[in-house]
Amino acid sequence: LYELWFGLLGTTHYVIFNTKKNQSTNLKFFLGNKCISRLANTKFLGLTLQENLKWDVHVNTLIHKLNRYIPLFYKLRYILNTKQLVTTYKAIIFSKYNYGIELFGNSTNSQIAKLQHLQNRLLKIILFKQKIYSTNKLHLSTNLLKIKETYKLRLCLQIHKIMHEPHKVTNDIKKDITFTHSIHNRDTRNNKNIFLTTQSFYKLNKIMEA
Repeated sequence: LYELWFGLLGTTHYVIFNTKKNQSTNLKFFLGNKCISRLANTKFLGLTLQENLKWDVHVNTLIHKLNRYIPLFYKLRYILNTKQLVTTYKAIIFSKYNYGIELFGNSTNSQIAKLQHLQNRLLKIILFKQKIYSTNKLHLSTNLLKIKETYKLRLCLQIHKIMHEPHKVTNDIKKDITFTHSIHNRDTRNNKNIFLTTQSFYKLNKIMEA
């Protein structure tokens, strides 16, 4: 039975996640007499997960995928009006980089800058703007957020859901969340706020200041 299963799922592999630079290990997994291959990254639910828990592979893959739409928008801008082009952009481009941005949005500044550059280029194509046109004006005129701003918005929406719609939050997330009222029973104005450890506070503060 396992040989049949392995034959049907020939792409079966495993990834060892570790934030340390030294990824060497002698671990080997077998299914029957066949060795399961180890990969440095894997695709799961549309996101590329790396063994070092970084996101550069996913971001680079996303950029490569979105770059293919540049010729399309060069043609569409002569056919559709601005409103229709922005709507098309949201449907094709925005939907792709918005998916999972709560995770890969905290990637390195250089990776986010590359994604931002691509977003700017596409919007300048839509609006017939030169390369030196102001990025801020570009986003104001289209009413679209930049990549980092989209990431922060998605984080805020997730926190809002945790605080005000806990029934929609999975147990895996709930177990890592601590509310102030669970620490003390005093009736204060912040009694329903999320309690942050010092480490979590500095991490969140760093994200919001970026």
